[in-house]
Amino acid sequence: MIKIRINTNSNCYITPILKALRSASADVEDTRDIPKYSIETNGKLIAHIAHADGCKLNIGAFNALKKNDYKLIFKFHYSPTIDYGEYADRIVACGLYRAWDRIVFSAEKLMRSSRKIDVMARMRVTLNNPKPYHRPFVIARKMIVQTAINMSKQGFVTRFHKIDRGLYSKELAHTKIAFMWTGTAYLGWKIPEFINQGVIIIHPELGAKYPLREDVILEDDVHYVRCDNPREFGRVAKKLLRDKERMDRIRKNIINLWKEKMNPVKMGQWYIKKLSEIGE
Repeated sequence: MIKIRINTNSNCYITPILKALRSASADVEDTRDIPKYSIETNGKLIAHIAHADGCKLNIGAFNALKKNDYKLIFKFHYSPTIDYGEYADRIVACGLYRAWDRIVFSAEKLMRSSRKIDVMARMRVTLNNPKPYHRPFVIARKMIVQTAINMSKQGFVTRFHKIDRGLYSKELAHTKIAFMWTGTAYLGWKIPEFINQGVIIIHPELGAKYPLREDVILEDDVHYVRCDNPREFGRVAKKLLRDKERMDRIRKNIINLWKEKMNPVKMGQWYIKKLSEIGE
């Protein structure tokens, strides 16, 4: 077994990797003795975790890569459409953020759940700062949340606006569909949270253009339902709600995806495998 040391820097984006490694029974230590957001195996600095929002490498990642000879770059929000230059052959997509700590995953129970909530739209619709490039996604999200409000007036059971995280987590096993519109982080952490509880996501384009992990591609009408126009979310949701067979099929696919590849143990095993291959 390889000995793994990781510097999470107590970052909420990185700590799920530590948890996944521990779930897979790895010999792993969280340390501050190596550069932050780095992984060392058997005493050798191997990997950098490029966790920042955006599909490109940001200045922090570039600085870290210049200072250290990393053999592997675990990249959140990876896209093959981006030119990563000299680092392209070292990048591995790993866009999973986290799993629910206090919710027991049960594929059978999730498939049997009655799911009384038709649509959830609990997206943040405020700006972190006034930079203009944030504005389009905020406008789109406000439109989608209003769609959920309108559907409620039409007799659908919907949930909208942000709430306490604990209450939100409890709703998921009772929710059929979640509206999600990408923000500064294209692969937001709501994606694994929804998949973990069998909630079908309506979302703009994912697929091979935005892999969730190197070997995890979310396909339209297989793992999610694609909608690139915020004005169309209501129409797409209503069509889906009328087709129970389709919903059951997609839900089964995402629950199996979590069971086979995305749960913490499987994620930890995947990280160990990638690190072992590079460390050999």
